[in-house]
Amino acid sequence: KNPHVSTVILGASRIAQLEENLGALAVTQRLDQSAWKQVEQTFATS
Repeated sequence: KNPHVSTVILGASRIAQLEENLGALAVTQRLDQSAWKQVEQTFATS
């Protein structure tokens, strides 16, 4: 979560990829603070 980023560039080359990427939005709505912390830690170390 970067306050300076207002959009996402999706690299989908097929409709199915776009649908799968957009489906991830439903999952992010259900993440609690603990889960977000784990996501952020994972990306911070990669």
